[in-house]
Amino acid sequence: MTGENDDPDNTTAATAPAAERPAARQDRANEVLVRTRDALATATSSLYLLRRNIAPDAQTPAVAKHLDRIDGQLVRLTQLVSYLA
Repeated sequence: MTGENDDPDNTTAATAPAAERPAARQDRANEVLVRTRDALATATSSLYLLRRNIAPDAQTPAVAKHLDRIDGQLVRLTQLVSYLA
């Protein structure tokens, strides 16, 4: 007997899209992690270049304090992304 009752429990239609969704979500999450990691690497590199180009001013306590704070946040974010990957 063929027709609309070939799958009386309707399990094929119900599980196929659901099985694809987690894979698509995982692919999207991986893409977001890669883009975030790239952005953090760029920000870290830019901070390094900024310190080199303003070397005398970077040694003053007020400037050094802010640059160190930015550096600390970049390190924390990089560790978080590594943990999530």
